[in-house]
Order: sequence, then C-alpha cells, then structure tokens
Amino acid sequence: MTALVLVHGLYHCPEHFAVVADRLRTAGTEVVVPELHRGSLPADTAVVQAAIDSLQEPPVALGHSYGGSVIAGVRGAGHLVYLAAFVLDDGESAAGLGAMPVT
Repeated sequence: MTALVLVHGLYHCPEHFAVVADRLRTAGTEVVVPELHRGSLPADTAVVQAAIDSLQEPPVALGHSYGGSVIAGVRGAGHLVYLAAFVLDDGESAAGLGAMPVT
C-alpha cells in the first residue's frame, strides 16, 4: 500500500492529523507526519523531503494550507494532494496573498 506524508499548515501541528493518521495506520497504511516550523519554507521543505526520502517507495504527499507550499518543493513523491492549500508562483509568499484584491 502507498505510504502517505501528511504536511500540516503553518498554525497547525502533527497532532491535527492524529485521528486520520491513526485510522490510516490501523488500515495498514504507512503514515509520516513531519513537524514543520523550522523558520523558513526551504527548511520546512527539507524536513518533508527527508521524510519522503526515508520511505522505500514514492509516497502520496498531502499538504494542507501552508503545507501546500511545502510539498510544491519536494522531489520523489508519487502524487501531490493539495487540501485547502496555498499553491504559490515563484517569488510569491502566502503572506503576500492577503494583499491581493479579490476579483
């Protein structure tokens, strides 16, 4: 079965995925939920990349909120899933999105 890497948002923590992760593990799925908050997007991406690299097969990486920005920079995931996530262009930041006019 394909492993999952669940990546939380900026104001969240791995425990926010605890119920889902436990149910998936009970069903036989390998689940990794790395801790973010390393101080920068590149540092958080490196933590998730290390989690992906630790798995034997390409996992599905799911990013929620800020976690979407994080998974956008990883290599080796079989699939990327964006759950109510930020998908940013190069040079764009999630903080800058609030300044954009709504159209």
